[in-house]
Amino acid sequence: MADVVRNKDYTNLYTNGFSFKKVGFYNNKFCNWNKRIKHLEQVEFIRRYWSSDCYWCDFPIGSGRLADSFGSVNLVGMDISDGFIDFNRRRNRFCVKQDLFNPGGNWFGKFDLVTCMHTLFAFDDYMVIISNLIKLLNVDGVLVFDIPRTVDKEKLVVFFKDNNCELLEIKKHDFWDNPFFQCLRRNRFVDRVFWRLLLQYFYRFFPRFFVDIQRDMSDEYFCKFLVAVRRNS
Repeated sequence: MADVVRNKDYTNLYTNGFSFKKVGFYNNKFCNWNKRIKHLEQVEFIRRYWSSDCYWCDFPIGSGRLADSFGSVNLVGMDISDGFIDFNRRRNRFCVKQDLFNPGGNWFGKFDLVTCMHTLFAFDDYMVIISNLIKLLNVDGVLVFDIPRTVDKEKLVVFFKDNNCELLEIKKHDFWDNPFFQCLRRNRFVDRVFWRLLLQYFYRFFPRFFVDIQRDMSDEYFCKFLVAVRRNS
């Protein structure tokens, strides 16, 4: 296997001394209004390819926030972090320790759906990770992930064709974590006002409004893309 570029700082953040208590702090950050909207958008996107009887792998499973939304039936959670694995096992989820850069071959070709969220942005050679995730899919299985906006879409399409995959969908994502809103969040009062207005009221009752305004915005205002691909053979 060729050498890969791994972000050791990001990996160490969730492995060395990452305790059960710290997992709780990590999980709670998705209660912030911007993270919560991001999570809901991801769930909506994944739901197009998920079904209650599909054999599903969430890799990395992290704190299990996707499992909180979809349930743990037919789910295999994978992660390199002992803290995350312990956290999910205490919630009666089946989890195994695996490395995104070198997953165990006994899991290849097993899954109808593989999800990988909030991870690839932290690694320079994330295409290696995507290749490994594709190997986990069975024929006609679907991989859903988010990827930095800086990716070359045309090269991405070619990459999937070379790996016997079909690009099903690519969607602009993570508008609410752009620099403008990051500045707003520095003010605690403004952050709470936005959380209540955007999440508790407006987003809950008018989700279509957010979809419409984001659809017409340029890619440069977003941090990532949501991508779905199907393995053909």
